Amino acid sequence: MREEDIRPEALLNEYLRLSAADAERILAQGGRLQQRPCPGCGEGECLPQGKKNGFRLARCPQCDTLYAIDCLDEAGLTALYGGSPSAEYWASVFMPAVAEARALNIFRPRARAVHDLVCQHAMPPARMIDVGAGNGVFLQEFAAIGSAMECCAVEPGEAASKACRALGFSTFQGFSAQAAQAEGWKGGFNLATSFEVIEHVPDPAQFLREMAALVCPGGLILATGLSGSGFDIVSLGLNAKAVAPPHHVNFLSRHGVSRLLARSGLTELAFVTPGKLDVEIVDKAFQADTNLISDPFLSRLLRHGGAEQKAMFQSFLSQAGLSSHMWILARKER
Repeated sequence: MREEDIRPEALLNEYLRLSAADAERILAQGGRLQQRPCPGCGEGECLPQGKKNGFRLARCPQCDTLYAIDCLDEAGLTALYGGSPSAEYWASVFMPAVAEARALNIFRPRARAVHDLVCQHAMPPARMIDVGAGNGVFLQEFAAIGSAMECCAVEPGEAASKACRALGFSTFQGFSAQAAQAEGWKGGFNLATSFEVIEHVPDPAQFLREMAALVCPGGLILATGLSGSGFDIVSLGLNAKAVAPPHHVNFLSRHGVSRLLARSGLTELAFVTPGKLDVEIVDKAFQADTNLISDPFLSRLLRHGGAEQKAMFQSFLSQAGLSSHMWILARKER
């Protein structure tokens, strides 16, 4: 799998352009930025890293999480995810363009991997819910694994919610906080999943509590996202395309994940980083601008290393928990 297969550069760059423009527009129209502590450990001390798209970013000296110190308030988030140009572009242009490639390369193997990981710790779920379900492609693949399993969605975007319903999934249009209080949704599931959402939310601890409110006692919560301990984010810093406020504002470190789960009242079951693209992402950035990488060993690998060496290095990163694509599995005890 290549990055171009699932994130075509032209489409990704247009999405990032729209995201930056949305942030500028929302703030100009009265949206407010709220300062916050570390989303991992909750500590207030921080080490400034610079600004991107008008948002200040910092590293936490306690848990090493990278995060945007400033994030949009509730009204700003509603404007961003409820129908902004970048959200509409993602749902109606970007995702349809890569739907087939993502189904084959991401969602189909992901569905099986999620099922296998969950079944290492619990019985196969009778009811599951995907929070931030997008266009419902993962649900479609996951539902195909077990015909007796009921799959549902929580999705704030209007276009994406319509896509989920069109696939036949019961869909709550709104945020997890609203779904967690709604009749028929609260406490009604054995498994709650969330893919690439935790990097978007202003308060990950509250988000995980909301996910936990959707499952019954003993239910599992699986969240994936961007790790601030991951190779491409550590190597490229704010130059990484993944570091993209206002959408991406949290890059939890490995230690930050453990602190976050403890603060959220959840029992950690697994932390894995099955990413496959870290080296390719850094390599592409390095080939475009060699000044981005100052480490002599890494520069030599990227400049002179062969495809086999780079593939072996990527495999090491994934197995060592050092890819920027992380999976977190936790249990709600009661």
